[in-house]
Amino acid sequence: MKRLLLWASLGALLSYWAGLVLPAPPPCSDPAVRTLAGRFESALGSLTLSCRGQMLRDRDTFFWSLFTDHFGSNPNTPYMWLALPAFGLFLPSPMWHMKRQDAVVLIARRPPSVEYFSFTSFALWVPRRGLQFSSLGDSVNNLNLQQTEEGLFAHVLTASQTTYNLVEEALVKSGLPKTAINLLKMPSDVGNLFDDWTHFETVLRLFRFENQTEGDAYLHSHYPVYYLRAPEVGELFASNVYKDRKHPDSPHERGLQGDFKRHNQQLLKDVGEALDRELSELSAVSFAPLMIQGLECLRHDTQCLGDCPDAAYYGPFIREESDVIDMLTLSEDEVHLVSVVNHRRSNVSVYGSLAVLKSSKPTLSKTRMNIRATSLGVTSFDFRPEEPFVSWAFARRPELCEELFTTEKTTVLHGCSVVQEDQVHPESFLTYCERIYLNPVTGTGPHWDDLLPAQLYQVKLSSLDRGASPRRSPPGIRGLPAASPVATFNGSMPMHFTHIVKTGGESLELHLATQPS
Repeated sequence: MKRLLLWASLGALLSYWAGLVLPAPPPCSDPAVRTLAGRFESALGSLTLSCRGQMLRDRDTFFWSLFTDHFGSNPNTPYMWLALPAFGLFLPSPMWHMKRQDAVVLIARRPPSVEYFSFTSFALWVPRRGLQFSSLGDSVNNLNLQQTEEGLFAHVLTASQTTYNLVEEALVKSGLPKTAINLLKMPSDVGNLFDDWTHFETVLRLFRFENQTEGDAYLHSHYPVYYLRAPEVGELFASNVYKDRKHPDSPHERGLQGDFKRHNQQLLKDVGEALDRELSELSAVSFAPLMIQGLECLRHDTQCLGDCPDAAYYGPFIREESDVIDMLTLSEDEVHLVSVVNHRRSNVSVYGSLAVLKSSKPTLSKTRMNIRATSLGVTSFDFRPEEPFVSWAFARRPELCEELFTTEKTTVLHGCSVVQEDQVHPESFLTYCERIYLNPVTGTGPHWDDLLPAQLYQVKLSSLDRGASPRRSPPGIRGLPAASPVATFNGSMPMHFTHIVKTGGESLELHLATQPS
């Protein structure tokens, strides 16, 4: 039996390396893509088809769906990835090793109408370094995707110019023009990626399908993915450089600073009245940018947590001079207020979101970040589109959220989310992350200089004075009650207090006893 298992194992390994045992992915449901893919397979020339895969939604991938809410993922955004058979013969895996002379090719159709989509490729895991999750270059997104008039395109990943030339030739022979081929040049001289058996990943982020039925069909289309082997390494690409985010035609939000300050003052006034607390002197914690870029993470042997070149990330307690990011706690007797600029309205972004992230530790490291996503968050489509600023509250108790909206004067607070124990345990820590996606002018992430950062107010009810301003009277009562009759004195008798129920009352009585009537 042992000998049989040994031969079976050796046979499996040989089959893997020879590319003989190949799981068959389901056929693509898009007829035009299916036809194009068939022609491509027939036109490979000196390229060898090692294995086939498919583009899958993360939640539909066996085993890997367990990790979909990790690493700070956005709960409002569907994710898809290019899945290839693990080690060439097992179940589909979103991460795959690749040699510098080889290529991975996706043939697909542009997603149906969405607010935002992007393909980003990562150096996901390096055995000797751990989880890198570092982007390898700029994303292919809805503003720069190269495609045919019908929306067909190919997305190619390779480190070799020689290999790319062979892939391009095969794609053109299959009927796809050069102008519909999107190339990600994998860096061959950064971080020893290919010598260290790095496993790569390509992720498709999608947000807000205009037609959800069409969107669901796209998520389950099984667009084909190919791992191709080339006969030689040939000429290699130079390192990628991210596009410059700065552009003279980009709008900026600096002119909104005064109005944003007045919005936050009104927010504190409204919330103070609703909670019967004095909040006018409450100071804000300004969000700051987390400037992480995958290629820099690879050069400095740090981790990037899935950075997106199309986005700018902001959070509280991020300091340029420190690697440490302090986390927050949220008690039963506390409310967090977060104010953000409606970046979509100011046209510096096509889409944004504010998400709650959690950790078991009181601090995070920028370079070795260990954080998890939650289902809590709001997006730019939860905002009132006509308003330049948005404020949102987070609390542990539903009654606190209800109390915030008991006054008719709560005008600038847009909503309140209840942070439940199963989302963030009371003994755990949380923080907020504002993601701001895609400058419509540049097709890159927004430049940090063009953005106004969010503001966080921590309202700890037990430590604040009551009586910010009169609260709204209960239903049925309007104004003050009628005055009660009181005894009057005409000055002919001394005034004498028999009892005063008041702190310091005895001292006041003794003082008055020494005075004339």
